[in-house]
Amino acid sequence: MPSYLQWLRFSWLPGLLLILPLAQHLPWLDLASLNNVQLPFLLLVTALLLSLFYRSSRVGLAALLLMFFYGTISLEILLKQDFSLYLGLIALNLMLFSCSRDRSIWSNFGVAWLLILGAQGIALFWLQKYYGPLAQMFSLQHLPAWLLALDRFSPPLPLLACMVASLGALALLALYPGPTAVGLFSCILLTLYGVWSGMPLVPLMSVAGFLLIFSLLGSSYELAFRDELTGVRSRRAFRYRMLTPGRHYSIAMIDIDYFKKLNDRFGHQVGDQVLRMVATQIARNSSGELFRYGGRSLC
Repeated sequence: MPSYLQWLRFSWLPGLLLILPLAQHLPWLDLASLNNVQLPFLLLVTALLLSLFYRSSRVGLAALLLMFFYGTISLEILLKQDFSLYLGLIALNLMLFSCSRDRSIWSNFGVAWLLILGAQGIALFWLQKYYGPLAQMFSLQHLPAWLLALDRFSPPLPLLACMVASLGALALLALYPGPTAVGLFSCILLTLYGVWSGMPLVPLMSVAGFLLIFSLLGSSYELAFRDELTGVRSRRAFRYRMLTPGRHYSIAMIDIDYFKKLNDRFGHQVGDQVLRMVATQIARNSSGELFRYGGRSLC
């Protein structure tokens, strides 16, 4: 499948959700339900529970991070004046989550990240307790003298952090596309929009919760209907497709000759590469739908 179609497959639904903050200015669209203060907790807890079920540490850590900031700001444990600074910190953490692979949140990796996030929260609380709001302390005006050239381009530090995180997550998404990567990248873009526009806390966290949930649903769909090795649709997808084949259709079964001998001689890793290459060539030169029926068979 061409790379641009993969991007479209992964990103059309998060893209629609990201339009919601922009669409709030339309007079005929009522988004008042997103201002329910309980909705972000409900969505983020749902994303966390689903991440535990699917063993998606990246989404689970993202949900915990957003729940922590939403809870501490709502309870006024952290100062609301530094909200944009929190969004910049959230964006950087989400970018770092994108660098990892999914595993159990209770693994050594997950526990280490939980400790890091806890340390960040304690550090923020301690700094605000002794120094007050941090927005002025962490600003580009406090850069060293040899960096004064940045005065020509001096966005607030939270906006700069979100921009850097967006570029980093975009590069990772180009290398390793997938629903979870798209979901995290979409959340980073949401933080960027939140810093730039001053979007209120409650709707911002609600949309972020939706993005995380839909990234997990997208991952589950890929596992159920997409062959992981070749990237084409699986036998289960073929079976469902044949429930409504239409009035005119044709089926071609393609089998790779001497595939067992190739595996025996060169190893299964080379056999996997051959399967991927054959599937890629067929998908590139065919206008129909391609499925992996099983083993070395494609249809």
